[in-house]
Amino acid sequence: MINVKIGLRAGGKKGRDMFTKENRTNVDVVERDFVLFKNRVREVDETLVETELVSEEYTPTLLDRSLNADELGRLFKLKPWGYSFRIDGSHTAYNIDTMKEAPAGQFTSEQPGGRDNRPADFGLIEMDLRLSILRHIFKRYGPSSGESWLDIATNCGVIPLFVKRNSILNVTAIDLFSGNIDKAKYLAELAGDTSSTFLVADAYEYLRNREDGSFDTVSALGLFYHLSDPIGMLNLMYEKARRMVIIDTIVHNFDFSGWIQTISRHLKYEHLAHANDTRKILELHPTFRGLADALYQVGFDRVIHVVPSDALLSKFPSQIYRDKNRAFVLAFK
Repeated sequence: MINVKIGLRAGGKKGRDMFTKENRTNVDVVERDFVLFKNRVREVDETLVETELVSEEYTPTLLDRSLNADELGRLFKLKPWGYSFRIDGSHTAYNIDTMKEAPAGQFTSEQPGGRDNRPADFGLIEMDLRLSILRHIFKRYGPSSGESWLDIATNCGVIPLFVKRNSILNVTAIDLFSGNIDKAKYLAELAGDTSSTFLVADAYEYLRNREDGSFDTVSALGLFYHLSDPIGMLNLMYEKARRMVIIDTIVHNFDFSGWIQTISRHLKYEHLAHANDTRKILELHPTFRGLADALYQVGFDRVIHVVPSDALLSKFPSQIYRDKNRAFVLAFK
């Protein structure tokens, strides 16, 4: 991996050769570069954005019964799940991903994992936190029963399946990778959800082909740090949402408004391969101010940063949300 260092002089052969096509191919911002930058540039609290605290926890299971052996075997065939979430009282998606062989015959609820082993399952801790925040958002701001919700880059669809529980939301969820939609459809089948629609689709193409105001709410959860054209996506979300958008994304809380160039995380990290590709090698990570400014500039009137309380973070200790390097943001038309 080549890391370009800006400190070289512009003049002289060394400076002229620094920015060649060859050595700029893999220009990347690695974590240590962020740390060095953070030591030089102060963090800020964005005063143009409202802040709202979430304290109530939400830890649902997909099923209110135990998995049978056939169901467990099918879940195993669909792995890797990437996300961790509670399937029943004894199994999480993390358990399925860490199984070395397909399960055979009968099994008991004493298999490793589940609620009692949660501290070892960091993905479940973060899922609990995210679901708690999302449940708060939907309870406070809707959409209400009968309204429509589009979830972009839904992955295995488990978030809309959990959040819409006990409501009559009209859910449409799309993902670029057909394997993720296969998983989503099976989870919906397990959960007895016959009304949600899961589609294989490119988000940009799908949104361009919808009429303006097609959905009451449009969400992009874990998408924006994978995009090379995030402003284009924000424009499309603004056009297609009647009321509000929900964004959960990595942000970098530096004192400037911008989008930081980096290499696609799907190419860098094997454990993110379940998210498939975004058809681009380049990703632009937003600073918090950059995301907020962009939301206002595409036309939204109100932006809210939804933040877990200290009590909720103590229950689900996620460093990335505690440090505000990942954020839930609501924007209203």
